[in-house]
Amino acid sequence: MEISKVVRGILFLMLLISSMHVVAQDTLIKINNSRVLTIILEVTPKVVKYKRFDNAEGPLYITDRRQISRIIYSNGTIDTFSLKTVKPDSLKPRTAKDLKLATNFNKDFLSVVVSDIFFGNLSIGYERIFQPKWSIKIPFSMGFRSYGMKDTVSQNSLHEWDPSWDGTGYYAKYKTFSTGIELYYYTGGQGTLRYFIGPAFEYGQFYYWLYQSTSSFPFHTGYYKKDRGSYSAILVKNGLIYQLTKNFNISFHVGMGLFSAKTRYGDNDFTPMLFFDEGGAYELGINVGFKF
Repeated sequence: MEISKVVRGILFLMLLISSMHVVAQDTLIKINNSRVLTIILEVTPKVVKYKRFDNAEGPLYITDRRQISRIIYSNGTIDTFSLKTVKPDSLKPRTAKDLKLATNFNKDFLSVVVSDIFFGNLSIGYERIFQPKWSIKIPFSMGFRSYGMKDTVSQNSLHEWDPSWDGTGYYAKYKTFSTGIELYYYTGGQGTLRYFIGPAFEYGQFYYWLYQSTSSFPFHTGYYKKDRGSYSAILVKNGLIYQLTKNFNISFHVGMGLFSAKTRYGDNDFTPMLFFDEGGAYELGINVGFKF
């Protein structure tokens, strides 16, 4: 009889300990000092996974560790998270839309530089996002002003014109086309509003006026001949992209670097020779994009 009471007492004690363990709660303290009673399930270098203590059968919550100041566990142990390396902007709470776009984003990206239309160019680009923070882009731009140029014009017809090749690389007045390759780094990965930066290489061709003349009668009579030149450039581009929806976005970019243009030079009876022009390269644009 006494043994039976002892066994019942042990079973009751085990049940009591078990029930105390089940209802044990952890306290999560955020950087804004708000407290949440939780059941901590997992702590990783980047996130904390937990369920609310008052709804243990409810949804799983995942919070960026940068949003958490410390965790007080049910056994009294405390985990404190350092904020020394966290930038102020990264502490802003992410919206549900931002979190969704950061993890469930489309990797193929087509864009149109709508501002280039005012320069007489049709400019598009294809971008492949192969990691949340890295992408490769292939741009292509076609100019339309060169189609109005004649093959040759008389010297007098250019009397009021600038007979130079009229251009600084990408914005050459009579550009025929340009293309290249660009590598972008998205500092915050994918999401609603993101900053990107990276190197870009470009190559393009354009038309310009090459002066030709002859020593035969009548002397000093010359003409301008349409000739094709080329340019190459290295730039650093950066900008901001705002993802309106999962598919549609708008962005702004600006780039600065150096370019080198190759043309020919000829005057009177001299044989045309190669001429190189170097200078500062710049680009800017407003883009409309579609991700799929």
